[in-house]
Amino acid sequence: MVPIEQCNEYENRCRANYLCPSFSSEDTDCILCGQNSPTYVDCNCTDFTPTEECKICKDGACIECFNNLFVNNGKCSQIDPSLIQCATNKKCRYRDLGYCDSKTKTCAKCQEGCDICTSAEFCVQCKSGTAAPLTTTDGKCTATCTPSAGQYCNGSTATTCADGITSACKCQDVANCATCNDTDGGSSCGACLKNLKLDGGKCEVCKDGFEMLGKLCVALETAVEPEDPKPPVEPEKPNPPINPDPSVKPTDPEATEESKNTRLSSGAIVGIVLGVVAVAAVVGGGLAYYFVKKHKKAAGGSATQVQVE
Repeated sequence: MVPIEQCNEYENRCRANYLCPSFSSEDTDCILCGQNSPTYVDCNCTDFTPTEECKICKDGACIECFNNLFVNNGKCSQIDPSLIQCATNKKCRYRDLGYCDSKTKTCAKCQEGCDICTSAEFCVQCKSGTAAPLTTTDGKCTATCTPSAGQYCNGSTATTCADGITSACKCQDVANCATCNDTDGGSSCGACLKNLKLDGGKCEVCKDGFEMLGKLCVALETAVEPEDPKPPVEPEKPNPPINPDPSVKPTDPEATEESKNTRLSSGAIVGIVLGVVAVAAVVGGGLAYYFVKKHKKAAGGSATQVQVE
């Protein structure tokens, strides 16, 4: 077997934060990842496993990538999370881009040492293989321990279970207990951790209004993804005015407009009628004057002739 400090192309036996520089079957010493490491050789963020496109690891996660890639939740990605708009954590989580920042409405990375989070401060699943792998009910990552029955991990210290604990009390083979059931020798839960429902001595289902995310039950997200914008609704057109001219179609907007322009107001009609009457009066008066004048002239001529004879 190849010594643990050495590796080859077919067997990577390098510890976390080291890489295997070998490109053959010959044994080669593992090299510490860093600025002087071979170009484009993936660093091991966990023992014996290279992290794709990673140049430098820390605490089980990648902190620097090759090829100008972005670090997203300890991995290398082509996507910059700050350019992805969001309305829910779910959208970012499905893309392995952290959580949705409520202020910027863009995805943001989880805090260091956290695999899944709902905010910059609340982690629901801490990274394994780190110095703080234990996820507490208040969203923190702490050191762990090896508790005995009836104990829980208060950081790295095994402590007797009591009210208000933030990590699971060890009750034989059941998980997520806040206390153990004394009536059956502690083989079942007497109470559950925060937001879990006790059912038959087990704590496996979240309470109503909560969902299991990572290691914890968290409130259901109320925000929804923005819908595709709908086309604006055009306002209803008013009914066309009643058209006195039956030859014009009322549904034709141009004809309706033309009809409106050709209709006269009642005042205009009265004015026209009065004008016609005035003209008729003037013409009638002129004709009357003409005929009277002509009649008088004819009468004057006859009288002159009688006197001459």
